Amino acid sequence: MIFHFLLDPTLINRTYREIAELTEVALRNINYVMNGLKNEGYIVSLTKNEYKLTRQKELFEKWIALYHQRLKPTLKIGEFRFMNTHQTIHWKEIKLTPEKTYWGGNAQCH
Repeated sequence: MIFHFLLDPTLINRTYREIAELTEVALRNINYVMNGLKNEGYIVSLTKNEYKLTRQKELFEKWIALYHQRLKPTLKIGEFRFMNTHQTIHWKEIKLTPEKTYWGGNAQCH
């Protein structure tokens, strides 16, 4: 969610439901994160319903540090192989979710 705010600071003025949908963060967590950012002074109130993201460079540096500590270790990156010969031969036909799955690798001959 914070990464999305750094990419588009105007996102903080959307409804919590819109933020949840756009960031793929559970709706119940939006209030928790917003309050944390407000308490730490990263979000300030301009009017009753309008906010501004401040100290973006500092927040980005904090996000990077916490990304390496908490988020990166949970990413499912590893070595995988196909379950059967058909998949190995026809791998280009496998439907991937472009936003969540990427082909990559290093071809090795045995």
